[in-house]
Amino acid sequence: MVKVLETDVLVIGSGAAGLWSAIKVFDSGIDVMIITKGMLSRSGCSRLSGFHWGPYNPENISLADIDHLGTHIRLFNSKILRSILEYSPVVVRELERLGIYWRRRSDGKIAEHKPDIPYPLAWKAGETGQRVMDILYSETLRRGINFIEDTMATSLLLSNGRCVGATALNYMRGEFFVIKAKATILATGHPGVYRYSTQSRENTGDGIAMAYRCGAEIVNMEFQHWHHSDTQYPESARRLVHNVPSWSECFFGKEFLAKFKGIPEGTEVCTIVDKEGRDVMKELKKLAATVDTFHSPSVQQIIALLYGKRGGLFMRYNQAILKTGVLADSFYNYRPLTNFYHLEKELVPLGTTAHTHAGGVRINERCETTIPGLYAVGGVAGIYPTVLTCLWGGATAAKYAAEIVRKTPSPELDWSQVEAEKERVESFLRLKPSDGFTPLQIQRKIRDLMWDKMWIIKTVSEMKEALVELSRIEKELVPKMGLETTVKSGNFGWAHALEVINMITVCRLMIWASLTRKETRPPHIVKDYPRQDDENWLKIVVLKYKPDRPDEPEIKIEPLSDPAYLYLSSRGGH
Repeated sequence: MVKVLETDVLVIGSGAAGLWSAIKVFDSGIDVMIITKGMLSRSGCSRLSGFHWGPYNPENISLADIDHLGTHIRLFNSKILRSILEYSPVVVRELERLGIYWRRRSDGKIAEHKPDIPYPLAWKAGETGQRVMDILYSETLRRGINFIEDTMATSLLLSNGRCVGATALNYMRGEFFVIKAKATILATGHPGVYRYSTQSRENTGDGIAMAYRCGAEIVNMEFQHWHHSDTQYPESARRLVHNVPSWSECFFGKEFLAKFKGIPEGTEVCTIVDKEGRDVMKELKKLAATVDTFHSPSVQQIIALLYGKRGGLFMRYNQAILKTGVLADSFYNYRPLTNFYHLEKELVPLGTTAHTHAGGVRINERCETTIPGLYAVGGVAGIYPTVLTCLWGGATAAKYAAEIVRKTPSPELDWSQVEAEKERVESFLRLKPSDGFTPLQIQRKIRDLMWDKMWIIKTVSEMKEALVELSRIEKELVPKMGLETTVKSGNFGWAHALEVINMITVCRLMIWASLTRKETRPPHIVKDYPRQDDENWLKIVVLKYKPDRPDEPEIKIEPLSDPAYLYLSSRGGH
């Protein structure tokens, strides 16, 4: 008999979006439970956020804020954009009341990411996300919210077209069970399916795959963001190297440099250079016709064309600032970098890494998906994921889920779904044949395929080749996939096997969406369609599961309703 747990609201995932959802649900007096594939607050990527990507003052919802967010979320409705921006000052103050310390300069003002973008910082060794997650973790424990770690959601359950919970596998106990819920909040993060990725190991697109299989609409899967300033070596630690000009003045205030003799005003902590040591930032921005940051899609496109996959770019640290000793506590990944590089003596070679993904489950301004009772927040939703969008999603989904729960009776389960899923999950608990593959070996093949065929500069022919290869992996390799042991408890391989299926599903969606959008709209760049076509492609690509053709989605192309770019224009953006 399958064990059934029951709660009012089930939260799947424990990053910023998941924990904030659970906290807000709990505070509304509703019963809530969290399941997370890893450890509470340690799964996902929220800890890696460098700053709070939004204004802390209502008066500072400036053009810079709007343009920057608009770069990433131009292709969905303006109600969401407006709601995110207006929530930013609210949550900054709420987090401060909970104990987060937004860094101040010596003049008492909040330290800002850049002078023209008033985003606050709460850095812990360079990461605002760590401070945010420390607070959310503590608040979750303080409230006594129920949570289960080392537990992978395997499917979403439906009853009369409504989501009524999920099936789950606790791979440490080796137990398959059901969580019945009146409302379910997906907070599983965005997919990390490339050879080199800033994602944590848990981010294999599980939430998107589960939502897709149960009939939810998926959007924006063609938009993958990239870094070109991650350390190229060692490959196991592709860490972001910071690149903000005049960072020292923004963070410490202009008087900082005056304290150190010989460091002129405007000195950069580090500079991106080519192999001859020449500063390339101004040239790159000029070629891209933008004043945006190094990570903006337009700049990334130019870098990809000029430097390719494996670099040609380097980071040079300012020797005078290194000698001040201030970077160890406050600069992105400074401590890990010093394990591998002598920053006083050598340049840091930079490489390309897949970063956040802008696609996912379609939501409205209430974070409702197209499946009643199912909400999506953070990276799993079809918007660009930042700590701000995660917190906004968590608060929004919690508010509306709580409203629904109060007038929804306890749901009935469709036991045929449960039994079918149990059979599917247990079918992967099998030994690897002599000519077979482990799940991680197949995952590596998928990641290599996506890196080789679905890089920044995509072509139609390579994308079609990727679809063919995914089908071969599914038909020839997956049947030969097996584990080193069939012991149920503590069997990480069992979870990895389930991840393989989700990765294949998500990769297909990314490829189909990319083939459908016949234009270049950075970060979606297709060599066959080099121009951005606003006349025909200010539209979204919507994907939906077809039971009779699981390897090919139903594809709809929809015009934008209440588009964000009109909101940007009304505020003076572009």
